[in-house]
Amino acid sequence: MENWKNIKIDGIAAIEKRVASFKIYQLRLIPSLFFEVQITENSNGFFIGVTDIGLNSAIDESVDFGCGCGDTIEKALEFTLNNFIKMINERNDVTPDSFTWLDEYWARK
Repeated sequence: MENWKNIKIDGIAAIEKRVASFKIYQLRLIPSLFFEVQITENSNGFFIGVTDIGLNSAIDESVDFGCGCGDTIEKALEFTLNNFIKMINERNDVTPDSFTWLDEYWARK
């Protein structure tokens, strides 16, 4: 199933394949029992992770989602989680209203 990496179509900049989805259970940081991390693989064999919940910016109306990358699914997951938790821990004003789910974010766009 590696043939997808060789698909080249005029007007298509990149193709990524969703290769894993993880439910992350935690009890203190976000206004839900769990959130998810989706991992995709790009055509170079590199893995990218993104959380389905983001932290609202304290400065403007942007939303920062946890993200990370690595040369394995596990490294991308670990980097994504570390970045997301670090982002939350760096702020002292986080409340349940400080978060936006990915589907809500896209609905506003």
